[in-house]
Amino acid sequence: MDGGENLRGRVHGYLVAQDVVTFSDDDIQAIEGIVRYWYEEAVDRKLLAAGATITMPSADDFTAATKATHTMALSDIADMDVQQSVNDITITFTWNV
Repeated sequence: MDGGENLRGRVHGYLVAQDVVTFSDDDIQAIEGIVRYWYEEAVDRKLLAAGATITMPSADDFTAATKATHTMALSDIADMDVQQSVNDITITFTWNV
């Protein structure tokens, strides 16, 4: 694996590779696939414990007002246990296209 690859890079690559990314279930599921891939990588590397819950929204969860902002916020999509001495990690992403 290339050391420069990461979750953010893969999602950005997905956004760039598509003609248009929308608030569709297909796009949300594609992003979920990327999240799950990197979760499995972290489990394989013993960074995260197996058994996480990843819950993505559906297209219907986004209101017309949210869609009008052109910002897809995927907050609190996962509950994962870190296998480190750290008890809590907060990760926030902002995507602007």
